[in-house]
Order: sequence, then structure tokens, then C-alpha cells
Amino acid sequence: MQTFYSILYANTRLSIQERLSIGLVLWNEERVFFHYSSSKLEILNAMLESEAAFKMLKASVLNFNNWIQVEQKENLYPHNVSINEMNYLATYCNNLISFSKPEVIKVEVTESSFNSLFNLFIWTDSSTDNASRSQNAETFEMFVRNQLFPRLKNRMNWDIELTPDKLPNLVFNTSVSFIGVNGVVVAGQSINFDKRSYNLKHDLGSFFNLIKAIQHNREAGKYYIIGDEPQQKDLRYTIWDNVRKLSYIEYVPKDETEKIVIYAEENDVKPFLVEQD
Repeated sequence: MQTFYSILYANTRLSIQERLSIGLVLWNEERVFFHYSSSKLEILNAMLESEAAFKMLKASVLNFNNWIQVEQKENLYPHNVSINEMNYLATYCNNLISFSKPEVIKVEVTESSFNSLFNLFIWTDSSTDNASRSQNAETFEMFVRNQLFPRLKNRMNWDIELTPDKLPNLVFNTSVSFIGVNGVVVAGQSINFDKRSYNLKHDLGSFFNLIKAIQHNREAGKYYIIGDEPQQKDLRYTIWDNVRKLSYIEYVPKDETEKIVIYAEENDVKPFLVEQD
């Protein structure tokens, strides 16, 4: 019996594929799990241009919830999701939400495997990890966005998934917190170094994939990683210590993000991808 997964995205600017992952579907012939991040919905409330757009997007997410008849306590649905239905949703998205093409994955459809994948692809929050780690992760991401987004929303693409057709030499689709250009590419990734180490490696690996593609294109770049020293003195601390010593990345603690704003304003940074009318 095959297991499939699909990622639910909120489309912030569809024409340039700027979107934010907000939910995950995991299923086989017998059962299906679905969960979305309420924390990321709150981020979208600040990102979207109008309250009406946010309400419509949230309604679309809740409509999907209703379609598969959620059992609220367990996130387990009695309705069987078919591969044809999910392929249809992946092909015919609306302007608000979209689904990735269903992919086969070699895991059992269990609460544990779903939680691990949700932490990897979407968000580490209270429904899928311990409460203290969750609260720290949500507070960190919200803090960074609240500091930067209001002042730089017109100078950067935010929470965008770049594809090889948009950025040559990119090995795989890569999400980045923000990216702009001013003669050189200006890109940054907020990293919560208190995440589980395998999630941390995934996030950093994606950002390094982006940097490598830019370098292969013989383009200059200025790169930021926003993060704080992790609480535990374990592998995460070692990774954090190595990252902040890198010569080709500027490490920025979350309470020093003003320097990113100053650089963007002084150098007239513009969005990396411009939305077509």
C-alpha cells in the first residue's frame, strides 16, 4: 500500500510563485491525516494586502478541512482521499491556495510519522512537538517578520519558493525568507536554532543550495542568516557556532535586524522577482 503526501500553500503572489507552506496532507487507501499551522495563518494576516483577502484564504483552508470531515481531536479523517482528487487539486489551484503534486513517501500513515513530516515541511508547533519548543519557534518567527516585513515588504519577495526556471542552476525548489536585488542578490533566511537538529540541517541546506546556484550563475550576493544562540549546548549549538563564523554569510541576531533594513534602504533594494501585470 503506497503512502502519499501533498503540501498546502497559501499563494501570496501567484504570478511569481511567491507562496507560504501552511499545511500537510498524508494519506494511503485507508486513512488520511491533515493539519495546518494557525501560526502561519497569523503571519499571512500581516502579509496579505487586505483583511478581505485573508478572510477568503482562511475560508478556503477551512473548506478543505470540512471536505474531508475532520475529527478534531485526532486530526484523523474518515473520508478516504484519492490520488486523483489530490492531483486535481494540485493542477487546478485558485488564487488563494494550492497543493503540491502528490509524492510517494516510504512511511506508514501514523500520527508519529505525520508529526515528523509536519515539523520538517511546515512548522514546529504545539500540535506536533513539545509546548516549550513550539512556543519558542513561533515567537522567533513572528518576531523576525514583525521586525522586517512592515518596512521591507516592497523591497523584497517574502517567503517565496524559487524554482530552477526562475533561478538557473538551482538543484531543487527552494524556499527563502526574503530575497531582493540591487546589482547583487540580497537574500536572507530566518533560522530557529532551537529546532530539532535534522530540521535545522534541512533549513540550512536549502539556503546553501540557493547560495550555490547564485554563485554558479556568476552573480554577486549578500546573504543573511537571522538567528539566536540555541538554549541547549548540543549539536544545534555546534551548528550555530559554525554558521556565525562563515565568511560569506552575515549572521544577524534577531534583535539586530535593523542593519538589514538600513542596508536595503541605503542601497535601494528591489524585489528579486517582479510580479507581471
